[in-house]
Amino acid sequence: MNVPEIRFRGFTDAWAQRKLGEVVDISSASRVHKEDWTSTGVPFFRSSDVTAAFNNTDNTKAFISYDLYEKLATKSGKVNKNDVLITGGGSIAIPYLIPSDEPLYFKDADLLWIKSNSQLNGMFVFYFYNSPNLRNYVLSISHIGTISHYTIEQAKSTPICFPKLNEQTAIGNFFRTLDDTISLHKRKLDGLKELKKGYMQLMFPQTGERVPRVRFAGFTEEWEERKLGEMLNLRSETGNPEDYDFDVELENLVSNTGTLVGDTSLRTQSTTLFKKGDTLFGRLRPYLNKWWLADRDGVKSGEIWAFYPCENVCEKFAYVVVQSKTFLDEANISAGTKMPRADWGRITEATMFSPSLPEQTAIGNFFRNLDEQITAQQNKLEKLKQLKVAYLQKMFV
Repeated sequence: MNVPEIRFRGFTDAWAQRKLGEVVDISSASRVHKEDWTSTGVPFFRSSDVTAAFNNTDNTKAFISYDLYEKLATKSGKVNKNDVLITGGGSIAIPYLIPSDEPLYFKDADLLWIKSNSQLNGMFVFYFYNSPNLRNYVLSISHIGTISHYTIEQAKSTPICFPKLNEQTAIGNFFRTLDDTISLHKRKLDGLKELKKGYMQLMFPQTGERVPRVRFAGFTEEWEERKLGEMLNLRSETGNPEDYDFDVELENLVSNTGTLVGDTSLRTQSTTLFKKGDTLFGRLRPYLNKWWLADRDGVKSGEIWAFYPCENVCEKFAYVVVQSKTFLDEANISAGTKMPRADWGRITEATMFSPSLPEQTAIGNFFRNLDEQITAQQNKLEKLKQLKVAYLQKMFV
């Protein structure tokens, strides 16, 4: 009996099993030459546009004139709301749900066109193409070469199990609500990151200035100019890695969050140690946005620096210093070409302004708290994404 593992209450009928091409019309578009693209007009979708929309990223848009659109649409038809476009090359079988009846055209061969009808709801088809079982099937039948392909004939032969339209609608609405919730949490995360970026600019002196534009109440003294080498010590202590159950590799440092990910329990051959309160920093480019304020002792890989603060520098302020524009600008000037990495000798000579120890503590606590909020929001977002994958696995046959 073709039924999913999880269903909404009230639905008990078996799902129908067909080939996709037996249920919906699948086609493509008429040819559009690149010289016909314009800077404004009717949106012209390519696989890169669908992939960008799917990943919530930006890309350079293309358009065609309204006159050309009407001419082409006469031959191939017009996409309608709830139709689905599917990528046929590159990142294959990525879906895009047409959001409205506004004019839109797309590149032939790059994209396949699945037309929603009274048997298959477009939103159900869209999430069907999100499901793990479908993804695995497409990868198993796509042409493997320089670029994988998913053709119209393969799409037509793709097996699909589907319920009656009212259950399709319930499933589609459920996942749309879940996607909206994920988008909301993504916006909150982006907002926190932008907030931190803004405070990093406002709470450190700008070029030609000796005090920041935003300060905590009660602090009025000018900041002191100091070399980074007078603020940060690079730890070079060694020891027996068998004495530590905690190892950190470059891959464990999560970009821009000050946290760790993955298995950090496997001991390596490295003997370079770090201590609780050190700031670990990924010095190998392009990983200069990876750092972590250690909450325990351990062993680190050779591509990670461990900093401990100099006299009159607090631990959490040192953690913020390695995220500052001054530090990162210097770290981005490579000491090598084959494996570009930051040059500690160069960094130590760079200068920046530093406040008194009490103000350092206030700033360090502020940014550490902000990073913890970012991490918490990131964790919420990841849990929602994992929940979506689990539901896609269990709510589609």
